[in-house]
Amino acid sequence: AAAGGGAELTVFTFNVAEFIPSAEAPPAWSAADSSNAVAALAASAAVVMLQELPVSQPEAWMTRDFHVGDFVRTHCGYTCVLFHRRHFSAVRRLPARGLPFSVCAATPTAAPGRPDVPVYAAAGHNLPFKENAAERLQRVELLLQLLAAQQPPGPWLVGGDFNMRQAEDVDVVRLGLTDCFDASRDRAVQNTWDSKVNRYHTGGFGFTCRFDRIYFHNPADTTLALVPSGPLRRVADTPASARPAHFLSDHYGLQQAFTLVHVPP
Repeated sequence: AAAGGGAELTVFTFNVAEFIPSAEAPPAWSAADSSNAVAALAASAAVVMLQELPVSQPEAWMTRDFHVGDFVRTHCGYTCVLFHRRHFSAVRRLPARGLPFSVCAATPTAAPGRPDVPVYAAAGHNLPFKENAAERLQRVELLLQLLAAQQPPGPWLVGGDFNMRQAEDVDVVRLGLTDCFDASRDRAVQNTWDSKVNRYHTGGFGFTCRFDRIYFHNPADTTLALVPSGPLRRVADTPASARPAHFLSDHYGLQQAFTLVHVPP
């Protein structure tokens, strides 16, 4: 428990690129090695948001350590949200209504205040390419309508590979979400794609972009709130083996620590 009666939890999001080894990986490196490396990254997180999972079935480490949400088919693989059993006692899956999000209500084990107030979390993989900006925004808006209709009201976590360009940020913020990047503006985490350095793919041109996001929102009538308790961190952004050009994915991951605090009614 944190000072003031709060409970600490960490959120981790990562596009795992179907666990397919990088073109720069050692010859003996396998998809199982990539999955195990992601498991090590996820072990310290309370909420895990994964994209581009290769199949609609969880890995063994997921069911061992986590409550597992729906595997939702997207334009590339599956997305899923996981809740660590240390931090959450129960999880209720919410229908995504055709949206590319895995959505759940999860009951924290150590939340201050009323024990029945859930954390609502959605892990997603939105459409790629610049020309799909309007449809990306529409999908986020429909997701937020789904979350706003849930009872009892509780804080929201929304994250994943949004495939957004920076010009789209202002529109999502207008919908009521807070971008964890805005709290720190740390240049070290301003890009989650850097194909100038990360040559996961053998072809293509080098560019940088912040495709991935962690958002949160505390509804006005909730008695449980999320407060960022540290800077947004980039993870899986260093070589995965002795080979300096070997990265786990073409994306880097993001990690954000929060404190859950009681809000008097």
